[in-house]
Amino acid sequence: MRYDVSLLGGLRAVVWGALVLWSGLFTDVFVIGSRAALAWMVGVSASLAQPVGYTETGLASVYAGAHDGHATASGQLYDKAKLTAAHKTLPFGTKVKVTNPKNNKSVILLVNDRGPVQGGRIIDVSAAAASRLGFQGGVHKVTLEIVEIGSGKTTESADQ
Repeated sequence: MRYDVSLLGGLRAVVWGALVLWSGLFTDVFVIGSRAALAWMVGVSASLAQPVGYTETGLASVYAGAHDGHATASGQLYDKAKLTAAHKTLPFGTKVKVTNPKNNKSVILLVNDRGPVQGGRIIDVSAAAASRLGFQGGVHKVTLEIVEIGSGKTTESADQ
């Protein structure tokens, strides 16, 4: 059997419903949606996570009230009264300390959603978190610190 390991060949495989990975030594083929492909993707996403203690400074926004009661990317329902957040890459269940440098108020949040979708922002926070941080609407500069890396699973409930 001949494998086409070019970029075009890999793209062709994805179009046909398979994911082809070339490591230089061998080719792995995963059927999109299979358990093997899911396990590989979860392993890769967990390995991309930053370590405990990692800090980042950037802009935070607050979830719009219209999201209350709707499902997050993790499957949990968004509750504006819970201390939760959306981050683009951190595994679900990760706990982050978010600090407002203007007043030094901090809160620990559970990542249970993906976002923010607006460019230039590093985190979306729940209404409860925004209140504790002293936000008055809009976008705010924050420092984010990873306190605990989550498993990527969605079984952990958000604190109040």
